[in-house]
Amino acid sequence: MSNSVYIIHLSDLHINPDEPDEIGPVYKNLCQKIKEFKDQKGIRLSLLIISGDLVNKGAENYRPVGKIIDEICFFSGLTRNHVFLVPGNHDVARGKCPGYVYNGVIQKLKRDPINEFAKLDKEAKSKFTPGFEAYSKFAESFPLNKSNPSDLPGFAQADMEISGLPIRLCGLNTALVAGPDDLGKGDKNLKNRVLGRRILWKMLNNDGRLPIVVSHYPISWIHVDERKEVIERLEASNAIFFNGHAHEPKVDIMGVKKNHELLVLGVGSLYGMKWQGRNHCQILELSSNNSSPLLHEWFWFSEFGWRGIEPLEINWSGWEKFRQLLRSFDTPPSHQSGLIDIGKGRTDEERTSYYPKAIELAADSTDLIILGRSMIDFSSFYGSIERSINDKKLHVKIGLLDENSLPNKKAIPNNGKNKSWIEKPIPKDWAMDDVPSSMARFRRIKVSPGTGSLEIYGLPFYLSHSFIAYTNKNDNHRYCLEEAGMALDKDKRPFIELKAVSDDSYASSLESLYASLMTPDRLLLSDNGQRIERDTTQRAKIIAPKADRLGLVDLSVGSTDVEWDVGRIPEHIENTPEKGEIFIVGRSLVRWTTYHKQLADAIIERRVKCTLAIADPTISTLKSLVNGDFAETDLPTCWKQFRENLYPILEKNSERPMGLFELYGIPAYVPDTFASYTGPDRVRYCTLEPGIGVDPAERPILYFKQVSENDIYTSLNKIYRGILKDRKPLLRYPRNQ
Repeated sequence: MSNSVYIIHLSDLHINPDEPDEIGPVYKNLCQKIKEFKDQKGIRLSLLIISGDLVNKGAENYRPVGKIIDEICFFSGLTRNHVFLVPGNHDVARGKCPGYVYNGVIQKLKRDPINEFAKLDKEAKSKFTPGFEAYSKFAESFPLNKSNPSDLPGFAQADMEISGLPIRLCGLNTALVAGPDDLGKGDKNLKNRVLGRRILWKMLNNDGRLPIVVSHYPISWIHVDERKEVIERLEASNAIFFNGHAHEPKVDIMGVKKNHELLVLGVGSLYGMKWQGRNHCQILELSSNNSSPLLHEWFWFSEFGWRGIEPLEINWSGWEKFRQLLRSFDTPPSHQSGLIDIGKGRTDEERTSYYPKAIELAADSTDLIILGRSMIDFSSFYGSIERSINDKKLHVKIGLLDENSLPNKKAIPNNGKNKSWIEKPIPKDWAMDDVPSSMARFRRIKVSPGTGSLEIYGLPFYLSHSFIAYTNKNDNHRYCLEEAGMALDKDKRPFIELKAVSDDSYASSLESLYASLMTPDRLLLSDNGQRIERDTTQRAKIIAPKADRLGLVDLSVGSTDVEWDVGRIPEHIENTPEKGEIFIVGRSLVRWTTYHKQLADAIIERRVKCTLAIADPTISTLKSLVNGDFAETDLPTCWKQFRENLYPILEKNSERPMGLFELYGIPAYVPDTFASYTGPDRVRYCTLEPGIGVDPAERPILYFKQVSENDIYTSLNKIYRGILKDRKPLLRYPRNQ
């Protein structure tokens, strides 16, 4: 099966914040067109590039733009982690730049942007940079735009990897010196188009990555003193150059040497006819099976909607250099299981925007389930919740801390006086203060008879995650988002977004888990046209049960103060009984290599079956989702220790009957560590530990035991063992098993 990279290219949205719906039919139909393209081809889109002019005439309100981008992303199966932007001349708020200062700065920056900007005094900079503040603040809500290789505003650089292909994204601010003469194409005007070549040279030093350079202005608009050298450098790098501004489609190959060619792609305006052009969208396809890229182009017709032309095969020799890096991996089972996205964390705007999106997309007469600790962010949308209950007959179920169980704030939760209110209290937790405010807002919701319903459940212990699930009205599939939240800063919480592709999928299993926490005895408030509230004060005085029927043994933050500590590896190995099992899916599992002798003894002496899965160490280009992830450095050590230390011990004892050792490599970093053990009492246990990008001491951990054949333990095992389905182990002993 081939691997492919699909890049959506849009430009020149020109959104007027006062009339954001002007573009409504165009982009909404584009959302459907993208979804049809994705579903019909059975592919995953990779990246959304927008090459400038997001707003019109320096508007400073980017909220309508954010809403449009979020909706395009949703239908594309992307998130803000997959969006890359550059500013255009319309993204400069020129009214904030006094002309006499701004024009003087422009003349200096034309000569040498980096050095001349560094020489500017504080007052000059303060008069120049405000013009980019609104754009810069908005762009920083997209993780790929957070790293700026220069002190100048509007530039961005990001490294990423898609299906094994390493990419360097280079975002240029060609509108940096957009001044009063920034009109037309005459020689006088072209002298204003300074690209900042020294910044580009710095970004192009990319260690073999495919350079994708994004500019608002076309190459032909770059200052004549820079243009020739810029083109030569881009050709030598075999770069792809995306641009907008001209409001017209363009495909060009520049270069005279084989394997030294520049691919130039210009896209028309998304706003189309209003700006003397036709609404236009490009999707660039880079496939391991094709020696030439394919360009899919769509145009908007008011009577017929978006219509595509025959895909264009681009004879760009530069692709051959990078095509070999796009490995032909099998599609990871996680994708087949409905995985949409995983990541380290999200901004406040990204996190809170998910709630109204879920409310808006939720299908009529379906369940919207959301659980957390205080629900303070979600409660701010109580008006939208009320409208959806009454207009869409939505059934909303909310789970949060039981406000009747909150401790006396003058007493320390863990000093013995208030131990019953929670199993694992966190000192000075903001959730304690926010729960009453959330409940006060939820109580304002009024449900009309014969419409939907509202149910609020008080949970007598802290969830280690936040969770939301809803049915999407566009495809009638169930979607969910799980976010590890306990004791972590909001912008550092790992999250995983899923689509329910079957009744036993990961998403369905998670929803079953969280829905089962909302039991009738925990109901605080219910309203289906007749409000009923319950006082749970007396019940709150009783120590909360540990949900034995779910098999929940414990929950914690970090691997201390828990009843079943995953950090006690030697003890777990020692306590695994005859013919017991150890099964772990993680990212590097380097801790286990320290105890390879004990593990080998258990396999040999007690015939223990040990199955481990890590990110595949044989994929040299494999990268974590998190920059500087310790697992990347640990992975080679982990692989070497198992191969060179544990495996030889098993081979030396080949004449003896023994259990089984298997080491699998999976072509992705999993967001959790999952471990399943046979306990000394022969009861089976498992832990789920969200780990990506989070210090081990701060990871929330859930512990379960097997209590039935259809419990949480069994569901989790089925999910994680399914990741290894149809894969061959990298190491196995005995070999014939």
